[in-house]
Amino acid sequence: MRENEQKDLGSSKIVTRQIKPHGRFFSQAADGTVINPASMDNVPESVHPLIDEVVTVYQQRFGQNLHSVYVRGSVVHGTSVRNFSDLDTFALVQPTDKQPFIWWCTPDWESEASSMILSKYPEYITKIDFGYATWHKDFLKRNPTLATTIKTQSLCIAGINVQSLLPNFKPGPEMCCNYLGLERELALLSAMVLGQKDLDVYKAQAAVKRMIRVGFELIMEQERRYTGSLYYCYDCLCRYYPEQRETVRQLLEFYLNPQPDLEAIAKCLTYGKWLKEKVDRDLRPSIENLASVEQ
Repeated sequence: MRENEQKDLGSSKIVTRQIKPHGRFFSQAADGTVINPASMDNVPESVHPLIDEVVTVYQQRFGQNLHSVYVRGSVVHGTSVRNFSDLDTFALVQPTDKQPFIWWCTPDWESEASSMILSKYPEYITKIDFGYATWHKDFLKRNPTLATTIKTQSLCIAGINVQSLLPNFKPGPEMCCNYLGLERELALLSAMVLGQKDLDVYKAQAAVKRMIRVGFELIMEQERRYTGSLYYCYDCLCRYYPEQRETVRQLLEFYLNPQPDLEAIAKCLTYGKWLKEKVDRDLRPSIENLASVEQ
């Protein structure tokens, strides 16, 4: 997915990003388990100072309760795009009496911290995501979704790296996690369309990204491989559900070129309804069966 300048209006340029193959499938070991591609070697030099700033923010916010800090996504996978990609970070914190267990929390200071860092380093990264959860010795049992994310696609940038304490994972139900937030995202988009919430293009874009990845989770087990690439998520889904090709393509176009367009968001919701029905009928039973076997 590359940038093509279509118009030049004085000093401001309108950039249209075309749908093209971008990203890749993760490598796998001989037994089929996913090999984590995250590495500092993949991080552009201009992003290194931002990562240092992120660690400082977490240290200031959590102090001695901070356990470790991670980055996931395209920046550490070597597939980031200048002035389009965000920096997706999260931390593990020690449990406290007040907060004995946090599955996931987006802090209310996220926007402030992101803006502060980007004001110093405005090039390359468009936004910085912050989040945190509590660390426990039985972390895999308490928070299997985040455990999978840490093991298969994250890079520890500070603190105690817990990856060696977690098992390897194969593509399939045990690696499905995006579906968990699907209902929340659909409710948010619906509220925007109905005028119950203000239109937020960034949040709509994030919701569409999740929807595309949930589509891949429907067929990940059959594919026997994993990718975070939205293009390949779209491409794979369309081979199984060709009738959805045009609709999912519109979602991908919206993600690449987000616009304050309620009609486009309404179309996303139509696909979302179909997606939720497939998740409830096909994906959730597979995951529940896996959980019962493991217990």
